[in-house]
Amino acid sequence: MPDEIKMETNYNLEDLNEESLAYVNRLFAERYKQWKSDLHHHFQAFDDPQVALQEDCPKELEGREDS
Repeated sequence: MPDEIKMETNYNLEDLNEESLAYVNRLFAERYKQWKSDLHHHFQAFDDPQVALQEDCPKELEGREDS
């Protein structure tokens, strides 16, 4: 994520009510599970994990290193 966007983003979750916090937690959990699934499918395409690591990152996973 570019630094100028990071500086504009506010991740203050302290003032959320319980319902909103539960929604955010579900959303984060879903996104994390999808990210793990995408990586798993990428690695399954190769016979050797070391070869998978040497290959370029799939386009749909680029820029998601800190996700």
